[in-house]
Amino acid sequence: MFTLYSNSMSNSISSLFPLIDSPSIWLREMRSYDATPYSEILSDPNTFRFLTESGPVNPKDAFVKIQKNRQKVQTGTALYGSIVNAEDTFLGFVALHAWNSPEVHMSFGIHPDFRRQGIASEVIRAYCVWDKLYGKQLVMAVHLENGASYGLLSKLGLGYQGVLELPQGQRHVFVRGRR
Repeated sequence: MFTLYSNSMSNSISSLFPLIDSPSIWLREMRSYDATPYSEILSDPNTFRFLTESGPVNPKDAFVKIQKNRQKVQTGTALYGSIVNAEDTFLGFVALHAWNSPEVHMSFGIHPDFRRQGIASEVIRAYCVWDKLYGKQLVMAVHLENGASYGLLSKLGLGYQGVLELPQGQRHVFVRGRR
């Protein structure tokens, strides 16, 4: 089980972003050297269509996305983090969108080399009990064709709201209610 905590470092990004403290995986702010493995998630032919509306993302564009994500973290509008192991190997990412609203949307992606190892399950479980999300509804929208994420969120017991029409199109919607 993971414990979320805020890093006490003076760096404003680090102090704003929750970290997952675990013997095997952690959550930290996204860094520029994450661009190549981040692009491998965002260009994976099996999953990129679930993660980006603009098509596959190359490392150069992933670097730019990371810089934009870091700006959103600095302004407090979103939280983006890299999921890493003890050797700082990039395993995936997690993002909380509309961070300042009562309805926070979560997205995540796991690198193809590390899927089906329980990483996403543990990260989602940790966010579901994180005290900074108390009073907020945590929402996850899943593409209709994304059976893996649909199965994962169902297994985790998140509240299924049905297929809803969102600005990005129809999605399966799961929520963790306000706590």
